[in-house]
Amino acid sequence: MDQAAAPPNPSPWSATRFEHEAGPPRLCEFLEARPPTSSRHAKLIEGLRQRIGGIERHESELGPRAGSALRSTTHRPIPWTVGAREIDVCLGPLGLNAVAIHEIKPSTAGAGAAAASMGFALRLAANRLQQLKAAQPECASPRILWCITRASLNETGELYAPGLAALGLDPASLLIVETARAADALWAMEEGLKSAGLALVIGQPGKIDLTPARRLSLAAKQAATPCLLLTPHNAPAAAATSTRWRIDPTPSALHRFDARAPGDTRVTATLERCQHHPSG
Repeated sequence: MDQAAAPPNPSPWSATRFEHEAGPPRLCEFLEARPPTSSRHAKLIEGLRQRIGGIERHESELGPRAGSALRSTTHRPIPWTVGAREIDVCLGPLGLNAVAIHEIKPSTAGAGAAAASMGFALRLAANRLQQLKAAQPECASPRILWCITRASLNETGELYAPGLAALGLDPASLLIVETARAADALWAMEEGLKSAGLALVIGQPGKIDLTPARRLSLAAKQAATPCLLLTPHNAPAAAATSTRWRIDPTPSALHRFDARAPGDTRVTATLERCQHHPSG
């Protein structure tokens, strides 16, 4: 762990730097003892260290985010399946990794491909909510955090409540954050994951660099909360993802009553990356 350079006139305490990705900071790391100016100061510092150490030991015994209502009471992960048999067979019995981030990209430019990607993400979100409620019916209805930049919003448009309902997603379950900058959207996503009180975090920050992607992956793992990352078709592949999907729009299914009318919405999903494939 790197330490900050000491000032010309050292104070009784000096700050200790830490890397966020190395794990959650401990409060006692902010205090580095220097020769105490009096026995009273020494007793005060020792008392603070003991209290902080007791709090951190208590949190360690409880485990990460033990109070979250979305954690399985039997310590077994709740399956998150896609809902298409051909895909779920490839992913294994637990489906998508529910403590990781998953990238969804349109295969081509254009509004149709972008809409198909959003529809795929929303369908996965609806499955997540339904499977959580089925596994833990006694818990309060979980929420989904949707973070989007203004630039992405101008490209894809706002979410449409009747369309959400048609996909099986209650519009009231969404918490929507719109930001001016991509950095702000990434910050909101990370904080949402850390809260461990959400069923899912979905973000449209534009392209994402290596360090923010790893921070999101670490937060998802520590809080046991999954994240869907919607990125542009021409953006470099995001790092630290469990899966990566390419989505193409596909003609709708046949209408059951009128062959001239559009039926159920369909997309073509290509699984480009699967880190935790059951076959290894």
